[in-house]
Amino acid sequence: MINEMETISITYRGIVHKLTEYEKLVDTIEMIYTMCDQKITHWGDSITGKNGGKVKKYKRGKILYNSLKNNELERVSFFSLPENFVTAAFDYTIYISINYKDKYITAVFEKNILKDKKVEAIKNMLSSYMELPYTEEIYMMDKEETPLLYAVRINPKSSFKTLKILSSKNGGVQEREF
Repeated sequence: MINEMETISITYRGIVHKLTEYEKLVDTIEMIYTMCDQKITHWGDSITGKNGGKVKKYKRGKILYNSLKNNELERVSFFSLPENFVTAAFDYTIYISINYKDKYITAVFEKNILKDKKVEAIKNMLSSYMELPYTEEIYMMDKEETPLLYAVRINPKSSFKTLKILSSKNGGVQEREF
């Protein structure tokens, strides 16, 4: 039996490029969802000094693009949610958040929809938005423990009972020979 609460996350920590080509960012995020046979259904943003956090129906267009090009954009998140979702934080099949303020990108997938052969391509797409140096971590965790809390490093590793780190590395840091 598949545990629908089990997730796999790919998280990058470091400075995130603030793109002026915001349509390219949307194309990249949509492609990741398509690779997992999912569609973006909702999105949310947080802009300095404005009430953020509301999840809105996803639609490419002026409202989304205006948010992405706003210089005060702190974070933007994309969700694949069922029609009758109750809480976006737990009902998603895929959740991708780009946080410029707290310096990370995280993509959380229900374990059963992330295709192994797609992981490398997804990693390459997400890491292309990071400035060097950055860290990359791939881990499994139950959705109930909120993988985003681990990505943001709000709590110590020891507080996550279902956390299983699959890989952790520094990206773009060259090995030095002595």
